[in-house]
Amino acid sequence: MYKFLLPIILLFVLNSCDKKYKFHIDAPDKIKIDQKFTFTLKEENNQSFELLSLKFDGNPIEHTSGIDISKERLGTHLIEAEVKFDTETKKILKKVLFYAANPPKVYDFRIINI
Repeated sequence: MYKFLLPIILLFVLNSCDKKYKFHIDAPDKIKIDQKFTFTLKEENNQSFELLSLKFDGNPIEHTSGIDISKERLGTHLIEAEVKFDTETKKILKKVLFYAANPPKVYDFRIINI
């Protein structure tokens, strides 16, 4: 009985000692283009990491707060962050949907049969 229990306990103990990095980009899923866009990069276990690069639609950006998106096209955009931790690098992606500042006007129509 103990022969089977000991390896299982050792497996749990060894796996719990492993540092696991869980990154995510904290940004709104949807935003209107008349607002300033702000996002943050977070690691869920509060472990240290080094930020290597930030990109917005493939173009490098310097900061994560107060980005002017008023001249951007509507639709889906991609935020990309590359981080280094221990000896590994990881790329984190997040899609954000940009909406128009004003909703579109809907016109009413009627079909007339002549």
